[in-house]
Amino acid sequence: MTNRLTVHLVGRGSFAEVEHVGRRSGRTDRNPVNAFRDGDHVTFAAGAS
Repeated sequence: MTNRLTVHLVGRGSFAEVEHVGRRSGRTDRNPVNAFRDGDHVTFAAGAS
């Protein structure tokens, strides 16, 4: 449910999107995360599901 609510925020402010492929299912998933830049470093904050 959270993905549906926050996916429209990707690319705005601190929201970014992580795309990954399931190891067993092979399904592609996209999850919104918070990304914070500090110089050359980027820190990602993702919630537990």
